[in-house]
Amino acid sequence: MTSNERQLEEELISKLQDLKYVYRADIRDRLALEQNFRAKLRELKRVSNGFMTKTIGVPFFRDLNVAVPSQPEQQRIADCLFSLGAEIAAEFAALGALKAHKNGLMQQLFPSPAKAEA
Repeated sequence: MTSNERQLEEELISKLQDLKYVYRADIRDRLALEQNFRAKLRELKRVSNGFMTKTIGVPFFRDLNVAVPSQPEQQRIADCLFSLGAEIAAEFAALGALKAHKNGLMQQLFPSPAKAEA
């Protein structure tokens, strides 16, 4: 492997790790990747309920671990989102006022023909 190829590989691995990709030494070629994919697909089919539309059943969710922020952290997040919503509403109101002002200026700049004759 040339140094350029090695550098590209290291950059790709770094980017994948940033995306929370977990390096698997056992997957070194296409065959191993396909086998891993098939195993994961079989597992997904196992947890589905078997109807025409594949869904994930209750046992899957019963065993699922979900990270939830603490109550104070949830409150801080809610407060932040609420204040952002208020700021967005204020910006929309300011935008509406600016549009109305612009329309007024445009009417002064280009009066209607009826007003121009009077």
